[in-house]
Amino acid sequence: MLSGKVVSFYIHRRRKSAAGWSLLELICVLALMAIAGQIWAPAWQQALDKLALQQYQHGLMQQLRQSRAWAQQHQQAVTLVGWAGDVQSIYLLAFIDQNGDRHWQPQETLVSRHHYPIPIRFSRDDYVRFSQLGTTGQAGSWYLCHANLVDGWKIVLSSSGNLRVEEQSCHG
Repeated sequence: MLSGKVVSFYIHRRRKSAAGWSLLELICVLALMAIAGQIWAPAWQQALDKLALQQYQHGLMQQLRQSRAWAQQHQQAVTLVGWAGDVQSIYLLAFIDQNGDRHWQPQETLVSRHHYPIPIRFSRDDYVRFSQLGTTGQAGSWYLCHANLVDGWKIVLSSSGNLRVEEQSCHG
């Protein structure tokens, strides 16, 4: 009967000591997590920035294609404006410019409006117009870059209205 009490005491004592982590073990785990965070955080942020830039590039391509299709379908020229100088954020508007001043007024038909929280630069004038046929006489390129990335995107618009995308170095 005595041996049963000894075994019971031993099992109870063993469970109690294995119930949690010691303070030293907890500090070691937290230190390893902090070191891993220092290593992975920049790569993680760069991946998020790259993904965001790719989404903006897809959004701009979609807006350009929709504007061209709208012009062809409704047989009305569509004007796109919104980029200017060195601003860090733009609203790109596509609209029917009834008075030809390249500025949107509330009485003019708004085709689309999108916000891009990155600088977008166009190599030509401050506007693009798709004709009723979907063509434009203003061939040029949009450059999309993110401040934390080396590479960005270049969207090339031909005078026939066709679009293509290329990767582009932002700091070179």
